[in-house]
Amino acid sequence: MNKEILEELIELEEINIKLSTEYEEKQSYEMAFIAIWSILERIMKSIASVEIRKRLRLNIDDWVKYLNDPEKVEKPDEIRNFATEYTSHAIPHISLIEAAIGDVPELKELMNTKGKYRKKRNDIAHRADKMSKAVYSDYKMAACAAIDELKRILSK
Repeated sequence: MNKEILEELIELEEINIKLSTEYEEKQSYEMAFIAIWSILERIMKSIASVEIRKRLRLNIDDWVKYLNDPEKVEKPDEIRNFATEYTSHAIPHISLIEAAIGDVPELKELMNTKGKYRKKRNDIAHRADKMSKAVYSDYKMAACAAIDELKRILSK
């Protein structure tokens, strides 16, 4: 599964880095940052889907064990959600990502809901805030570090 997500990440990166470069040339640093950020948002949804399927599989396995031997196995909790994909428009919570692929400190810092990177992303997306070239350089480095981190983890 990691191989498919890695291939998706590489494809997204290729497309969106090119797009961000075009925005940089037009000095639209806000859109350049959003282009890079969207790589991470989209790949996080794919990673979250892996964890959702894993959790569902574990719940089903518990039920199979119970149905095969109800005398010896405690009845599991009812399965209330049979979703196999992350379908929310919201960014998946970092705990879902970490459960799927392990520790991701660069991504965690970038996606921190109280951190400067997430705040700037929201300010751009919801209030059309501007971004200077200097600020963009810092934020781009942080986003690219998170992308590189995911590529390393998914390559294992």
